[in-house]
Amino acid sequence: MILVHSFGGSASQCGRAYGREFQRELAGFFSQEFGAYKYSEKFVKACLRKMKRQAPQVAKFMQGLSSASLLSINQLTLLLLHEEELYHRRLKKQWPHCTAVGLAGNRRGQGTLVGQNWDWATSYFPWSSLLHLKINNHPRILSLAYPGLPVCCGVNSAGLSLMWSGSGYYPPILPKVGVPTYALVFETLLKRNVPAAIRYLRQVENSGAFMFVLGDAEGRLAIVEGVPGKIFVQTVDRATRSNVFELHACARAGRQKLPREKRCHSLLRNRVLAESFCGAHQPRGVMGVKRVLSQKHILIEQRHAHATLWQVIADCKRRRLHVRPWRQIIEPWTELRA
Repeated sequence: MILVHSFGGSASQCGRAYGREFQRELAGFFSQEFGAYKYSEKFVKACLRKMKRQAPQVAKFMQGLSSASLLSINQLTLLLLHEEELYHRRLKKQWPHCTAVGLAGNRRGQGTLVGQNWDWATSYFPWSSLLHLKINNHPRILSLAYPGLPVCCGVNSAGLSLMWSGSGYYPPILPKVGVPTYALVFETLLKRNVPAAIRYLRQVENSGAFMFVLGDAEGRLAIVEGVPGKIFVQTVDRATRSNVFELHACARAGRQKLPREKRCHSLLRNRVLAESFCGAHQPRGVMGVKRVLSQKHILIEQRHAHATLWQVIADCKRRRLHVRPWRQIIEPWTELRA
């Protein structure tokens, strides 16, 4: 049985309750990730100021969290900059990670489906959890989480889902002062639908590079690709992303120079995904998306050091999240309600 931790109240109250529950994990995860890491305190404080103005609910959650944890608000902001600091500044020590897909709703009654494989070092798996966040006057969020990263991806009770893949790795695009990617994921999932999410993201100064796949209960599906300080949006019927910008304007803005497929697993995954969505065997329904995400080269579980730690699929119309932990053989998928 998969345990889901629930926290409710104002954003600050939710953060405080989360901090009490995960106090030891927060300290341990921060020490593991940033204990010996040299970072710019000036940069982190500037990102915190942006977050307070442009991601206010996340900022309040983090303020409550700091009051109940062993970490300061600056240290918690550094955790939210995990993608920017540990992937874009130190990519040579990391594996590019994650695959995201989406299918828009159709006339046959199928709602929008959005899913992803959360690929990371296997040392991260014991830190993972599932959270149910019930912040007053906002949709409830059901999310995959790591200590200090309370909303990594998920779906909310209004039917909005956000899955994503890191990008801007070829070469790494350095971050700028702005709202951290993990804070954007959290604040965006407090919106009610894709148009509201896009309006919000257009108003924000983002710190890093990313590719979001957004779906909602009304059948909409959109891609949002971002470089620091700028986003690019496209409404689509299907979406496949794995670490490589595919919107031409974003690729130009990011000045990406892709290596050959043999040296870039992201390109191999993109080719497999493109083949999966063409011809007569295009995926249908949740089972179809599960099959796509479980294909050879998409599902990563052959090595001991790096793997698909979680598979996560949101059924936006039904407000359900299907999750499968790494190497779970017996009853592999669990269905949860947002």
